[in-house]
Amino acid sequence: MTTRTALGLLGLCVLSLTLHGPRAEACCMVPFGYEGDVDQSGQDVVVVFHEGQESLTLRVRPLFAGGEAPPASLAWLVTVPNTPKAYDVAEAAVFAEARELHRRLEDLYEDQKPKPIANPLGDDWAADGAVALESKQLEVDETVTVGPYAITPVRARGLAAVDALNEYLKANGFSTEDPAHLAWFAENEFTFLCIKITPPEGAASLGTHLDLQPLQLSFETERPYYPGMYSANQGNFSLKLTMFTTTPIRRASLAGTARRLRADQGHANLFTTRALPAGMDSASRAVLGSGATPRWYANGLHSHGFNSLGADGKPAILGWSEDVTWELGGAADLPPSWYYGDGPAPVLGRKGRYVLVWTLVWLAAIAALVIWRRSKRARR
Repeated sequence: MTTRTALGLLGLCVLSLTLHGPRAEACCMVPFGYEGDVDQSGQDVVVVFHEGQESLTLRVRPLFAGGEAPPASLAWLVTVPNTPKAYDVAEAAVFAEARELHRRLEDLYEDQKPKPIANPLGDDWAADGAVALESKQLEVDETVTVGPYAITPVRARGLAAVDALNEYLKANGFSTEDPAHLAWFAENEFTFLCIKITPPEGAASLGTHLDLQPLQLSFETERPYYPGMYSANQGNFSLKLTMFTTTPIRRASLAGTARRLRADQGHANLFTTRALPAGMDSASRAVLGSGATPRWYANGLHSHGFNSLGADGKPAILGWSEDVTWELGGAADLPPSWYYGDGPAPVLGRKGRYVLVWTLVWLAAIAALVIWRRSKRARR
């Protein structure tokens, strides 16, 4: 791609964003001059990860406020560690399918969990608890259109790209971005996906209740990744995230992320040996290729909101120094040995194992008592 072509594409990308809202820090932006504003009521996310390949399916639920009517268009900016290799749209049912699979594995965990017994041999089982940007600073790819989205990937190359971007935004009526907030993305050479969303054919504006198709992105990343950091000014939105990986996630990383996102989480790394639900077929193929179905480790997070205002009046996300990633774990992070998920059950069930163990204990005690009595008689 020539420098002139790259700058031309960048101009188109940034123009679509500079025509949108006064807040550069938000990941969703309304057109410039629109009287209202946009926040998010929630996000739905499914992450599928295998050996450095991630398929990220996400849906935002924009919430317009302050305007007499919905805006004529909407811009959306998504950050990813590397430029995606594939773009697609998914069916909305994928999120319910992912959560249902995770819920089923949680139920299996509780069902298979050893429980204390009142009588070892009985049946009583107890329950538990316009400025040009230098081409060296940015890499601009061709615009890709998929579903309602026109996506132009722009990759930042170093901190100088943040300064250049702020100059451009300022010159074109945007609020400038806090360089400290963008430093992590620039230092790690993240790709900014500049996405323009326009009304359906024949409509003059977006609907009041915008029900966007889930967007599916496939890209390389060393760790599973969720793009939350760029949504600092989108309100205190909820998050439902389900993640499937072929390597267990480090328990400490799961717990730390749950605290950061103020999220409820289930048991760590519950697995399924079956293929993922049909709605997630394209996501699993994107990371596996033609490989065999592996063991998938499932983890879920549900947050009612993690971006509330602090004592200083600033959204919580603005205090983050890095975006959301999870560390891969190992054998120490696996579920307990008695958990077998939706695979074949052991020859002896949970209750059968307990009965066998306690029966052997009783038999050993009786045998010891008989031997003791016989030796006592022999001494007489």
